[in-house]
Order: sequence, then C-alpha cells, then structure tokens
Amino acid sequence: MVIKSFHQLDDAQEEQIRELEEICNLAEKPALQSYVYLDSQANAEPDRDCFYLLYENSVLAGFLSVFAPGEEGEITAFVHPGYRRRGFFTAMLRQASRDWRGLSALSLVTQPASSSVSAVVKRLGAVLSFSEYMMTYQGKPLPKEKNAKGGQSVTLIKAGPADGKKAVPLLASLFYMTPEDAEGWFSRLCDSPDTSVYLAKAGNAFVGTGCFSVEEERMTVFAVGVKRALRGRGYGQGILRGLMEQWEQKYKNTEVSAELDSEHPAAVSLFQKFGFETEIQFDYYRLPSRR
Repeated sequence: MVIKSFHQLDDAQEEQIRELEEICNLAEKPALQSYVYLDSQANAEPDRDCFYLLYENSVLAGFLSVFAPGEEGEITAFVHPGYRRRGFFTAMLRQASRDWRGLSALSLVTQPASSSVSAVVKRLGAVLSFSEYMMTYQGKPLPKEKNAKGGQSVTLIKAGPADGKKAVPLLASLFYMTPEDAEGWFSRLCDSPDTSVYLAKAGNAFVGTGCFSVEEERMTVFAVGVKRALRGRGYGQGILRGLMEQWEQKYKNTEVSAELDSEHPAAVSLFQKFGFETEIQFDYYRLPSRR
C-alpha cells in the first residue's frame, strides 16, 4: 500500500479517479451519483496537498480529498469494492488528519444511500451535523414577482475585485464566516472565469448576494442569501429570479442546479417554489475532536 498526496492532479490521475469513482458508485444499490470536485483552488491554501491517492500493486484502490475553504475541512473518500476491509480508508484518513491537524474540525461527506455509511460512521464515532442537497430545476414556469409588505424590487449588480469593501462584510455576515475567510472566498470567486458574483440591491441598500458558476453544461446557483433583519420581504425571491433570468438569457441549454443545506430550510423552500427538486443528498458527519 502506497499513499501519494498532491495539490494538483494531471489528466491521467483525474481519469483514474473518475474511473474508480464510477466503479464505487455502481457498486451501491441503488447506484450513487457522487462526483468529487478535483480542483484545489477553492481551498484557503490551494497549494497545500489535499488529494490522497492510495495504490496497491500499482492499482488505484482508494482516493480521499480534503476541501478546506476556511477553518473546517470536509472529507470525501471512496475505496474500490475489491479492496475494502483492508484498512485503506483508515490509512488515508489518518494521513489526511495528520497533514491537516491545524483545522478546527473535520467532517466526512457521505450519501445516505451508501450501504457502508452506517458502519463507517459508527466505527469513527462521527455525529450527523447537517445535510446538503443538490437540487435541479425541473423547467416549471417561474412564480410571478411579488414583494412582501415593506419590500422593494431587487436589482442584481455584478461584483468584481474592486467591490470587496461592500461584498466581504456582506458574505461574512450571511454565511457565518470570519472577515478573513470571506475575503479569501470572494477573491477566489472573482478569480474564477466560470463564476459570477452578484450583490443584491433594494432601494439604496445592499440586501443580499447570489452567485452561479457554469461548468460542463451545468449552471450551479449558490450563495443566495439575504440579511437576517430584512428577510420575509421577498428579497430572496428577487435574487433567485434575477439569477434564473440570467440563465434564460445566456445559458438555457444547460441544466440548472443549486447547492443548499438543511440548516436553511427557508432557502430549500424558496428553491422548491421555483421548481427545483432534490437530486442528490449529502450527509455531513462531524468526526471526533483530534485535540
């Protein structure tokens, strides 16, 4: 058993990982739809090794990735069905935990349909923290625009690096991040050629944010948020409507998905009103403290 770590993968390694991922997905009944992200640029330290490839007799038998955009990390891993129960996952997790010991916490990302999840999380002593949903737009007509009492129409303003003074505090407050983490996140979003960041304005005030990325014939909507004191006035609907109008005008040949979590049920309900349905569910299990 040999474990090699990288912060950047070449084409051959990516192809091996995708083949292994597909084998592991099809081994589950029903088959899973996992698709691990293979770009370290979203990490707070993009040049730090976050991909772990485990080889047994020159065969890629296991893979683990660490996603750490802030103080906490998320682990996604899979092992070839023919090489399980040999301690390969434990070995990769041990090395990744050692390499990333500075993180305040680590969570294991799983899918509830996986037959091996319950045994793994029980053995690790992990506790379910929250669930995340990949929702897909089903093509229904968008609901009519309607602002609640006290609300105003929302205008989306595309943000760039020069808008950091307005965007960073807003992102930090909406998504419970430190100013430093929000600044790094905003910078990486602006640097990505596939991502568009919008600030939502109602009247003279900035009330929220909304973003989307377009990759591999899929538009993914994320970071839709409204200031807590201004919720219930229809601003969330206005932001989502504006993003969907961008899709209708520029990207209608692509699928539209959204990433949401169980900690924000109002956001899940909003996307459901706009015709989104859950395609994949991911559960996040907090691993025991390593300190």
